[in-house]
Amino acid sequence: MVVSAADLSPRLRDRWLEFRARSIYFQLKALVLILYGAIVAVTLVWAPPPSAAKNQIGARIMVLEGDIVVGRYLVIENQSRSHWQAVRITIDDDFVLERDLVAAGEKLTLFVKDFKKRVVRKRRGREIPKTISAPAALVPTFLRIECSEGVAYQPLVPAAG
Repeated sequence: MVVSAADLSPRLRDRWLEFRARSIYFQLKALVLILYGAIVAVTLVWAPPPSAAKNQIGARIMVLEGDIVVGRYLVIENQSRSHWQAVRITIDDDFVLERDLVAAGEKLTLFVKDFKKRVVRKRRGREIPKTISAPAALVPTFLRIECSEGVAYQPLVPAAG
């Protein structure tokens, strides 16, 4: 589509005529910069940064590989503006970790071995309750956070490494 100078307002017409009077190299540089800006804008709209919270309570969850001694660990960040109270974090339906409060903006670093599970063992006809820790080699497949602000359910993908 060709834009004629008569179709534009007087001020814009003067700018357009100045632009057309410049060298072809200047015009091409301007075109490249405009296209680059358009590509950046479309990319930001089409694929927003992954740091955006994707659950109702504003939790950001990362799974990181540790070493042989520490094992895997989770980093959970409260990205919301409100505090989470009566927090219950569960991995793989069995192992639970509870906190009274996670402040707004706070990051929790939780090792897999910090999660506990209550089991009942039978010995000599008696039931003996016992709490066991999650094995450090456990690869959690999902995480569920329940708190005063709501619930977040997140499938977990192990970190590359």
